[in-house]
Amino acid sequence: MLEKRLLIFMLLSMVYMLPSGLLRSACGDASGPVKEKYGCVVEQPCPVFSAPCGNGTACIPFRHIKEGFVFVSLEDPEPVDIGDSRWFCINKGEYVRASSIEPVEPSSFRGMPISENQFFPFAWVILDSYAAREPGIYFQPWGQPVSKYTPVRIMETRKTGLWYWYRISEDRWLEQRRLAVVRKQPRPEEVGPKEKWIDIDLYEQVLAAYQGDRMVFATLVSSGVRDFPTEEGLYRIWTKARTAKMSGGEVGSNYYLLEDVPYQMYYQGNFALHGAYWHDNFGIPCSHGCINLSVEDSRWLFNWTSPSPSRRNWARSSKDEPGTWINIHRIPW
Repeated sequence: MLEKRLLIFMLLSMVYMLPSGLLRSACGDASGPVKEKYGCVVEQPCPVFSAPCGNGTACIPFRHIKEGFVFVSLEDPEPVDIGDSRWFCINKGEYVRASSIEPVEPSSFRGMPISENQFFPFAWVILDSYAAREPGIYFQPWGQPVSKYTPVRIMETRKTGLWYWYRISEDRWLEQRRLAVVRKQPRPEEVGPKEKWIDIDLYEQVLAAYQGDRMVFATLVSSGVRDFPTEEGLYRIWTKARTAKMSGGEVGSNYYLLEDVPYQMYYQGNFALHGAYWHDNFGIPCSHGCINLSVEDSRWLFNWTSPSPSRRNWARSSKDEPGTWINIHRIPW
């Protein structure tokens, strides 16, 4: 299982940019709700049937899901039993054998609202760690364990060798590569004093939502890997989709299919902020250029940003309702 998860993680860098011409919903009903259960297709190519069959009933697939990095949404998290076989429904009128699917649970990580008396800077631990008693000591298995995604205060900073070390309590220190630090950022000149805007720090892999000069929400992200970096700049959201399919590449090489990617917010061409249900590595770059968020965080931002969500699947900015500003930068502290 661990080897399989590592393989999936290595493949992630291939799949996060939505290619031109593939902005279309995974199913016919564009106003449908966001799915909440997903699965990795482990049998490839995967036969798809119009109905489950069993007990000797002839099974003839009407199509096959291509080989590649493939995740689908599940209409029901529980398979249905037909005779001696089990089936998952992946779309209306589309069934695959349960043995072809490995159910995937989206990350439970969530960012947090920021109160007016929030302590700064603060951070999330992004790797399971052991806190050292003093800076510069790396191997302390007897040190106090600190779990991944634990929020901590930064009480003191010291540079030891090449890296900064942060004191997170009376006698507990962690090296900077094990933390994603949130600091207040200045409002860009183009952004009005009462406008909503989003700041994304690529160096720290954190996102903060602001109302004017006040931070109201913060979380972790996963941006582009070194070969496919997320571009810096000041943008506006130009369109949003509650859910849509992402697919591309060539079969036998780098084909990918991600059904029902949730809460997409496009800010530059085909680059977007969106939920990523297929990994749990927030705080670490692992995308093909987009900004990955946990599903719950992408839901919060989707509802908070402009253009306002509509009853339709897609919403587009306009002169009367321009998209929320997004400021992306990489400034080592």
